[in-house]
Parts: sequence; C-alpha cells; structure tokens
Amino acid sequence: RTLATDVEVTLASAVGGRVDIDGVTCADGGTDLRPLVGAADTVLLQGAVMARNPWLRDTEVRLVVDLYDPFHLETLHLHHDDHLRSLDDLEGTLRTLGDQITRGDYFICATERQRAMWIGHLAALGRVNPRTRAADPTLRALIDVVPFGVPTTPPAPVGAGITTRFPRVGPGDPVLLWGGGIYDWFDPTALVRAAIRASSLVEGLRLVFLAGPHPNPDVPEMATAAATRHLAAELDPDGTTVLFVDEWVPYDERQQLLLDATVGVTTHRDSIETTFSFRTRVLDYLWAGLPVITTGGDELSDRIAAAGAGRVVPPDDVEALVAAIVALTDDRAGWTTASAAAAELGRGLQWPEVAAPLRRYLRDGHHASDLTDPLTRRFVDEHRPPPAAGAAHLTRRVRRNLDAGGAARTASATLDHLRRRLSR
Repeated sequence: RTLATDVEVTLASAVGGRVDIDGVTCADGGTDLRPLVGAADTVLLQGAVMARNPWLRDTEVRLVVDLYDPFHLETLHLHHDDHLRSLDDLEGTLRTLGDQITRGDYFICATERQRAMWIGHLAALGRVNPRTRAADPTLRALIDVVPFGVPTTPPAPVGAGITTRFPRVGPGDPVLLWGGGIYDWFDPTALVRAAIRASSLVEGLRLVFLAGPHPNPDVPEMATAAATRHLAAELDPDGTTVLFVDEWVPYDERQQLLLDATVGVTTHRDSIETTFSFRTRVLDYLWAGLPVITTGGDELSDRIAAAGAGRVVPPDDVEALVAAIVALTDDRAGWTTASAAAAELGRGLQWPEVAAPLRRYLRDGHHASDLTDPLTRRFVDEHRPPPAAGAAHLTRRVRRNLDAGGAARTASATLDHLRRRLSR
C-alpha cells in the first residue's frame, strides 16, 4: 500500500495464496511469474523465490532482495538430532543467499546491526568492490535499512478477540499476549513458568499464545511448540492461566486480540539468531500501545528499554519475568506510562517512514553499478556458490552421507533429496 502511492505495484505469491489490497494488483497464487516479471521494471523478492525460479537471475529487470530474515541463522536451531540434515539445510540456505547476493541490484534489511552482518556477506561474495564503493562510499546505494513497519491508523475492533474466544476471561482480567508462532529460537517455557507463578500474585492473570499451525506447509510445528503445550498442561492442568488460540489468525483479524491484551510478551534464547532478529510481533504490540515484556539481546529490546516502553529481562531468568509481569499488570500508573512510550515508539515505525529508502530506490531506479560493468560482473560471478546440481556439490553430499551413516544413509538421503526437488 505504501509503495503503491509512488509506483504501480503487482503482488504475486510464488507458491499459492491470494489477498485483495486496494490500489494494488494481486495475482492469483501459483501464477506463472514470467509475464509479470516481463512487465515490471523492478522485482522485490525474498526467501526461496529465486531458488524456485532460477531464470530470474538472467532477466534484465532490477532485482531488490529483501534480507530481513536471516534464515541461515534460524536453520542452526533446527534438526538438533540430525547433524547431517542440519549441514545439508545450511548448505542450501547459504546457496540461496549466495545466488541472491551475487545478482541483486539493491538490498534491504531490518536493522543497522543486520546491515553490518549483510555487508560482510556482500564483501565475501565480491559485491563490495571498486564499482560499488565508487557509486557510494557508504554503500547505502547497495544496501539500506527497511524494516517491517506499522500502519498509520490505530488498531480497529476487527476479528474475534480474547474474551470471545475464551469466555472464562473476564473483561478486566490482565492478559499477556504472545502474538505469533512458537519457534525453536524462542523460549516460551520460561514465560509459562513465570506466568503460573505470577498468577498467584495478580488476580485473573492470563497468558494467551497465538499457536495455530503455520499456513505455509514448509513451516512445520517445531519441538518448542510441543514442549510449551506439554509444560502448560503439567503446570496448569485446568487451562485456567495458559490459553492457546489453535488456529492461524489472519493478519487483519489480529487487531481485536491486540485490543483485548494488557501486555505484549516475547521471550527468546541467548543466541546468534536473537542478535540479528527484528520481531514483527513486537511491532504489533507497539502499534497497539501495549507495554512489552521481552528478553534482551536484540535491537528492538534495546529500543524498548531506552524508551521505557516495557520491561527487558535477561535470558532464562524466570524471577525477572515474574517481577516484570507483576509490575506491568498490577501497577496502573506504571502501565499507563509504558503504554504511552510504546505507542510513541510505534509511531516512529510507521510504514511511510520505514519504507523511505526503498521508495527512493524505486523513484531513482538503477541497476547495481558493478553488475553493469562486464569486468566487475565476471568478478562477482566467480564468487557465486556452485549450483546444487553440479558434480562437486553432489560429491560433497555423498561424502557427508557416507561419513554419517554409510551406504544405507546415503541411499535414504539421496531419495529424500530427489523427493524435495521434484515437489518444487
């Protein structure tokens, strides 16, 4: 919607799904992207879109690559019991990133902290070179910060709220809202323990998880989600304090849930994923003026602490979580002050403001200076990761499988690899 105030925008899902947005042309999910790309001046993509449509690399269209999600770091949290699969997944994500980084004309990411990390990737793959440096010594013309944002209008009473979904929750009960998926890099079990303990100090306290299965079939339920439900059933067998919304809530219907909440919560582990994260659920809390309780270690928690928009606690500290919960649910004056600070912080993250660098790029649109120079482009291509179908890649996979489990493991892994490729 923000970009459509400046340029003509078409939104297409590469694998399925559809939305209707005023002022934006929305293509049916799974539509052939080639004619849409052929009619465009610029394509904005992320994730596996280029991996699933490798012909994008050879188009003349300008490519903007969204690096908001450092999914190679998320991969490190998966498949703890299968080291070989972890290595295979990491290799795939690094190749996906490498293909994007060696072809993109312009890159966006979520924070200055992320930008520093991605400049390291860009440099390692040849994109920080004499041409890009001459075009802009700051490299802002190559990569800039465009985080997720919040709407310019406040939340409206849309969708089923907490009191509708859970009749046992009274209109005056203090509610902690976990406003997103439960993934392995989070630490919701510490929050469950803290909420159960705090419920003896704060009358009517509830902790509500939005815990429905992800609509993307490529995102399975993770081990932490099951562990959270198990712990809640053990510590709160009657389901009085810890509640789960079991279906995926559509984006526009999350608003009433936010309006019914008292505090927005998110807790995560002390990890490299946290360092470079930018939690979109926290932006929802700020948009709704909800004080935030969060674990420290990421850039948003630093901003919340500096603004007084909630409480930031150390990782794995249940006592600190209990104190934060009591402070923000049992002290009306403290809640009011933190709520005002959260709303003010949210206003600085509204979409027209955070999207400004991307809007400038679309207005001044250009191909990356190094990709238009044949000599430098060859230099960049030499740093591109080898293709997944190459002999060297297959040899590495076979050797890893043999080392991990012998011939039987190699045969099983090969069949699994072929099934995944054929399913794309």
